[in-house]
Amino acid sequence: ARPTVRIVMSKDRSPQRYRELFKTLHRVADIMAQPVDSSDMHSSSTERYQQRFAESYQYLSHYVAIWEIGNEINGQEWIQEDPRLTAAKVTSAYRYIKDKHATAALVPYYFPPGGSTLSMKDWIQTYLPDDLRQGVDYVLVSYYDDDNDGYQPNWRQVFAELEALFPQAKLGIGECGTPSEHAPMARKLQLFRHYYAMPQYTPRYVGGYFWWYWAHDGVPYKDNPLWEETARYIKKQS
Repeated sequence: ARPTVRIVMSKDRSPQRYRELFKTLHRVADIMAQPVDSSDMHSSSTERYQQRFAESYQYLSHYVAIWEIGNEINGQEWIQEDPRLTAAKVTSAYRYIKDKHATAALVPYYFPPGGSTLSMKDWIQTYLPDDLRQGVDYVLVSYYDDDNDGYQPNWRQVFAELEALFPQAKLGIGECGTPSEHAPMARKLQLFRHYYAMPQYTPRYVGGYFWWYWAHDGVPYKDNPLWEETARYIKKQS
């Protein structure tokens, strides 16, 4: 099986400029493309958000297996906009991608109890329309232990709730790792082994993980403990 590589696209770089990178990676891996990161969500209108996906699809669709239509969509604390506007943007991207008969992924952020105004589950129920919840292909949770005092969610319960909220979607982890690329290697390895060894919590759980600082932590690969750990994991999955 081919690995899936998640590419976070910079708002300052046009989709056309990504074509050679996507073409090269596509030879050895499937690609999940993220045209807009949550840190850039507030900087575009609904129309501009959808246009970013349209341009990305125009230049990159030949190489992309999965389109990430919304990243950490419920992260109101850092998105800093009306959640109804965020939901409208994500919905516009979802409908555009599905009109192209392409595959769509949603990445919400898990907050520990009391960590946000609304829990992840309540935000989804409050703001996302039924057609998106019924039709999205993947729901992949973003979570960082070290941003939440080491709190470990009850993942079996989390994914059971998501299976009820998204009756068709495959589920998994869409983003994990350390909040800083300068974290100690021992901590990186501890988290990597924890997430990449997760069991299949629910019938539609498929894994994922997508280590956030992979471009920093995995290169150079020579004498690199995290690269060696990744290689062992990939061989085990083959």
